[in-house]
Amino acid sequence: MQPLLLLVLLTISAPALAIYKCESAGRTAYSDAPCHDGKGAALDIDTRPSGDPEAAQQQLSQEKRELQRIENARQKQQAIDQRERRKLYKASEAKKKKCADLALRKKWADEDASSAHPKSQERAKRTARRANEKHELECAA
Repeated sequence: MQPLLLLVLLTISAPALAIYKCESAGRTAYSDAPCHDGKGAALDIDTRPSGDPEAAQQQLSQEKRELQRIENARQKQQAIDQRERRKLYKASEAKKKKCADLALRKKWADEDASSAHPKSQERAKRTARRANEKHELECAA
């Protein structure tokens, strides 16, 4: 009688776990707590033992496929994020290089304006002013 009572108690007391699938800003996250914004779906996972081993095996294979699908989606998103970070880094480095070049051109134009012959000084100042404006336009923070 005791083993039967124990089996009944285990079957009744084994809770069904809830996993929450939350989507925010285009990303999907899984948690054991409800979504913060109240949007999402609860995925119920029954942890009670099943009497049918074939059904349990089928559920296991289905869960493995779902897990693999989720893992593949995570890896794909991770690769996309990494490519985006690389692209932003390259753009940042290109801008730094361009700003350094413009700063050097500005410096040279200022030097040319300060040492220009009086007849060409106005033209040299205009060139220096334009170099300064271009530098400000491209590199101002």
